[in-house]
Amino acid sequence: MEKFFKMLVGTTQMDQSMGYGKNQFRIIGTKHKYLKLDNIQMVRKEGFGCIFTIKKNQMVDNTMNKVKKMVNGETQVMGFMRNLKSFMMVNILMVKKLVNGIFIFKTIMRTNLNQCKIIIKYYADYFSGGGLYNETGQGYKNGRWIELSHEFRRTSQITFDGQYINDKKVGRWDIYWNQYGNNYKIGGGSYDQSGNEVKINGWIELREGFTEESKITYHGEYQNGKQIGRWDVLYRGKKIVVMDVKLEIGLSHPIYLKEVRKSRIEVNIKMVRKLVDGIFFIFKIRCNDIIKYYIEQFSGGGYYDESGNGCKIGRWTELSDEFNNLSNVTYLGDYKNGTKVGRWDIKWSLQQKQQQIGGGQYDEDGIKFGKWVDLCDDFGYGYGQLKFIYAGEYKGGKKVGSWNVFQRGEKPMQYTVFGCGQYDEAGNECKIGRWIELSNEFRNTSQITFDGQYKNGKKVGRWDIQWHYQRSNKNIGGGLYDESGNECKIGRWIEISDEFDDLSQVTYHGDYRCGKKVGRWDIWYQKNYNNLKNEKIGGGSYDELGNECKTGKWTELNHKFRDTSQITYLGEYKNGKKIGYWETQFEEEQIGGGSYDEEGDTIKIGKWIELHDSFTDTFQTIYEGEFRHGQKVGTWIQKNRGEDHLDFRKVDVKKYDD
Repeated sequence: MEKFFKMLVGTTQMDQSMGYGKNQFRIIGTKHKYLKLDNIQMVRKEGFGCIFTIKKNQMVDNTMNKVKKMVNGETQVMGFMRNLKSFMMVNILMVKKLVNGIFIFKTIMRTNLNQCKIIIKYYADYFSGGGLYNETGQGYKNGRWIELSHEFRRTSQITFDGQYINDKKVGRWDIYWNQYGNNYKIGGGSYDQSGNEVKINGWIELREGFTEESKITYHGEYQNGKQIGRWDVLYRGKKIVVMDVKLEIGLSHPIYLKEVRKSRIEVNIKMVRKLVDGIFFIFKIRCNDIIKYYIEQFSGGGYYDESGNGCKIGRWTELSDEFNNLSNVTYLGDYKNGTKVGRWDIKWSLQQKQQQIGGGQYDEDGIKFGKWVDLCDDFGYGYGQLKFIYAGEYKGGKKVGSWNVFQRGEKPMQYTVFGCGQYDEAGNECKIGRWIELSNEFRNTSQITFDGQYKNGKKVGRWDIQWHYQRSNKNIGGGLYDESGNECKIGRWIEISDEFDDLSQVTYHGDYRCGKKVGRWDIWYQKNYNNLKNEKIGGGSYDELGNECKTGKWTELNHKFRDTSQITYLGEYKNGKKIGYWETQFEEEQIGGGSYDEEGDTIKIGKWIELHDSFTDTFQTIYEGEFRHGQKVGTWIQKNRGEDHLDFRKVDVKKYDD
């Protein structure tokens, strides 16, 4: 039986101007009304368009709403509901317009059982942003501004807080990082008051791409806008200290330190000494104090000259571009007037164990020479990261002679040759002879290599495509290049898709003529690596003129085709343009489609059923509506269904202009 509660609701409004421009606006309702035991549906739209719906049964006898506009432009709408059993629920809806016009909505729920107490916390700095322009129409910023970093995103919510005068930054500017709803001041510094936006005195700056995984800051001094003196590099607020000292007696001290802002620092020093008889002595020294010299000499960072030219000088420890918690790669060496000189070592740390994994020599002009070991661009142990090094020789900054690609194993100094090849000795970096190369899309789930011959830097003859999977190599494709040195593909080829991996084993089979696709091309898909049966799932024809122009009936794959998203499109091409009706299938079931105009402009017309861009077997969403001259018009209906593949059900409606 439905239960009704009689409640008294009245209305009171208050508009009060407070200090610093704060305004409060309250609406308190008191009017006789009956509410019943019912389902209350709360809908929250978060970033990336995700919508969360929560249903709860509530018995409500009193309602109060409060709207507050804070000094930083943030608006809070708070609704409080209290039932007769002293159950209290507080919903806070926070609305904020950012500098770039984006609105952020945040709902916070607070409950107290058996107590009729309301606890409200004002989140004044939770999602702040914006500022004032002058009234002259020049578009000049003035006064206090809170701005977003140009890389602002969900994983890097960085804001800058400071003053403008006539569109120029002046005085103190602070850098804040919002994490899990809390604002932390993590950096900043001062600009001069002259309006030239010149940085002065001490600064803490953030590295490009600052995130939780790559929380790197630079600490040092500016003079007239130029970096001078000592600058330190900190990772997650800690100094990274790397030391590798060889003493005169042959004793080697590799030391890995982290300064944790405490008065005493624990240091492990591993000492290895080789005696005359070949016996190695290994022992550890643990101490609690460290000399400042070691901290300055071997921590991340280095010195700029004092002349204000921003030139690096002396010993530096620099971080790799991809430095993060799973890719602790550092470069140690010397600068002379801003140029790298002498020996530079590449070190890598995993679980506080430091290893030298690369490096080489620079001449006085900063040019590489002699033997070098380079790292791949994304070296590390994270998901999607690679563990490859390239070993060979430089002459005048150019690769010469034999170069090998090694894959690092699980144990220290365990490497396997994964690729190799030869450069000419003239210093043109011209590839010659046989090469085994890694694909541009090489990753852990798609370890693809190409094996073939180079002649004067051009591919010639037979090239094979190999897939390295589960410690085995499989030849999955390839074909011929002409011998003229134009890198023209000829004859029969088997090519792999751009997204080829263990869950998307898609290959294309057909003919090339003078580097152009001609005739019939078929699309094959192998659902399982251990299943030797390959299935033909699509394809069509190109014209014979060598224009790579698709003609006639085609079955094409969605650009995200894989085992969980087997989406194909069936229709017709005319002179390389889609015409007429095109059908959309998911696992060979028709679930969508529509028509293109017959003029060959590839313009959608009439009724269409389109799939969500992230459509998979566990996320099946479609949209039904109409196109007019390639534009959506009228009512479009969103429908969803579960993995059971039953009927789609309507969940939302969106209106477009006619």
